[in-house]
Amino acid sequence: FCIYNEAGIYETGIISKYPPLGSSINKKETYFYKNLFMKRLYKGISIIFLSSAFTLVSSAQTTSKEWYDKGIKLFDDKKYMDAAAAFDKATQIDPKKENAFYKAGWCYNDMGNYENAIDRLNKTVALNKNNHQAWQELGYAYKKTKKNDLALSCIKKAIEVKPTYALA
Repeated sequence: FCIYNEAGIYETGIISKYPPLGSSINKKETYFYKNLFMKRLYKGISIIFLSSAFTLVSSAQTTSKEWYDKGIKLFDDKKYMDAAAAFDKATQIDPKKENAFYKAGWCYNDMGNYENAIDRLNKTVALNKNNHQAWQELGYAYKKTKKNDLALSCIKKAIEVKPTYALA
């Protein structure tokens, strides 16, 4: 075994069921040394585990951009529920992050959660009335909730904002 002791001194040794030849160590002392090694090993593993956990927590997303970027990756992987949660987190940190509201709305549309889609997309167009894609997605969500008049007005708005927009 190789381990640092409590004094910080590097120790090496061999754990064996039997004491070394010519040694006066009995079975009871061998058991004691095995337990001492296991305690030190456990302590070392615990420290490694805790430092790894701290590294994971400290590397977690903390800014709106980091959450948005995570959402984009999840969205590209078609993990819409996780992506929507990441986009929502980005908007909690930065309530003016228009693209995060838009992408969250798109995710909710793809999951069939049209009420949440309508909420996020309305926030998008409130931040930017010229986002033709948000108007189109909002129209889609309204159509799916059988609010056809609202759907039509959103599609008209998308075309008004960008007359060459083919999806509208």
